[in-house]
Amino acid sequence: MRFEQDYIKRVIDSIGKMCVAIVTSKNAIESNIEDNNYDMKISEDDLLEIMVKKYVDQGNINEAENIIFEAIKIHKTKKSYEIALDFYKHINDYSDEKLKELNFSREEIVDGLNEIKNTFR
Repeated sequence: MRFEQDYIKRVIDSIGKMCVAIVTSKNAIESNIEDNNYDMKISEDDLLEIMVKKYVDQGNINEAENIIFEAIKIHKTKKSYEIALDFYKHINDYSDEKLKELNFSREEIVDGLNEIKNTFR
């Protein structure tokens, strides 16, 4: 139990430092590692996955889709491809009503999948 509390505390501390770094335009991940002497690093793909999940959980699937395509423009990896496919698979399970409520459609899912497919050819 103590380990879990320490871990949660470190995660919260890291998130706070990341927010400060975003505002001050510093690299939060490298700064955090240097300051705390951690051997932990987070990849661009891991960060993409975290951000996509965050946006989806908040109901901002348009934003999630946008950051997927922005990330893929910068670097195409197998992991970013998998993140994109998982994103579309997940939102495809939504009802038509929920998609409409979130300002998204099945056609956009198909279009997005086709664009991902063409990008990774």
